Amino acid sequence: MKTLISSLLVLVSLLAFGQSPYQIADSTKRWNTVTYGVVSRGVVVCNGTKTTKFQEEVLINNTPFFKVVETPDSLQQNWNHIGYLRDDTVSKKVYYTDWNTEEIGLIYDFSLSVGDSVIINNYYAGYEDLLMVCEGIDSIDINGTFKKEFYLRAPYYGTYDTWVEGIGSRFGILYSGYESPGGGTDLLCCSQNDTVIYMNPNYNACYYQEFYPKIVSESFDTAYLNTSYEFQVELSHTINIDSFALIGNVIPEGFEFDESTGLLTGMPNTLGSFPCVIMVENYDLGFLTDIIDAEVHVVLPTEIHEEQKQSNIKIHPNPISESFFITFEKVSKDFYYLEIFNPEGKMIDKRTLTENQCEIDCSAFKNGIYLLKITDSNQQIIGIEKVMKK
Repeated sequence: MKTLISSLLVLVSLLAFGQSPYQIADSTKRWNTVTYGVVSRGVVVCNGTKTTKFQEEVLINNTPFFKVVETPDSLQQNWNHIGYLRDDTVSKKVYYTDWNTEEIGLIYDFSLSVGDSVIINNYYAGYEDLLMVCEGIDSIDINGTFKKEFYLRAPYYGTYDTWVEGIGSRFGILYSGYESPGGGTDLLCCSQNDTVIYMNPNYNACYYQEFYPKIVSESFDTAYLNTSYEFQVELSHTINIDSFALIGNVIPEGFEFDESTGLLTGMPNTLGSFPCVIMVENYDLGFLTDIIDAEVHVVLPTEIHEEQKQSNIKIHPNPISESFFITFEKVSKDFYYLEIFNPEGKMIDKRTLTENQCEIDCSAFKNGIYLLKITDSNQQIIGIEKVMKK
């Protein structure tokens, strides 16, 4: 008798306070879904994260539905009402409708067996009559409870989806069956009473506004013919990323890219503009997060455009005859490099400067226009100037 009474008490407790393992509709849960796009050469850009939750029940055609709201706000202060959802605990099916409550679509069916098919009408994602076939069922530990994981395929489109009891689609709670070739959505996490009960194994956070690392530069420095070239590719926001790498996708002839240091070097011997593509991949996320896709312009040192010319160098006299003086603005560096190029673009002199003023003997120079370039110890240009020998 005591055993029977105990069993009845357990059953009553489950009926009163328990939730079916497949059940989704629960006002204590929240779902975070990231939206992304795929741009040049497969780089993935983040379009933000939305949080979805359910509020009070309302009657639609005498049937109770939860009010569905969502927000892109990381602080979750401003919510937008987007539709209604119903969880049929008998048939194990979940339905959604937007403002047009005459169209109620099936978005989940957790009663499926392997080989069963289902027709999805997802009015939130914007498609109807999507045939999906259950190709497998496994189990997954959700907050200490094993729940079913359904693997589905849309045979006419060749797309796949995964559903988890009580959690929903891997694309997001309202994106069952949804997959876009030019981007898409991913469920980041599901929480209950502010405690995360499911975390997407491909991500390490519940909220993203950007995918990192990012490449700081958007273009490459100009290169000079027959002159040593160095360009440092720098990354931002690498903290809390366990594994990432730079990838030299397209490197011009005469240049080399060290993927471990991010240094692009070379000695270009051909004038022109040459495509160069360097990307960064976040191995934690499993995709490319940024790209620098530009051209390296190789020019004669004497062909620098006026807008590129820097005025930090003062030369006197100019035009020059036997010698001239160089004065430049000294910054907090230990030493500088002076390079002198002849009218044919060939470097004829390179020396190290420790002071911001020096005298140059030019008695052996032929008549013509010469270019002077001063760089600091980090190869940053301090100044570029032309002088005329006559």
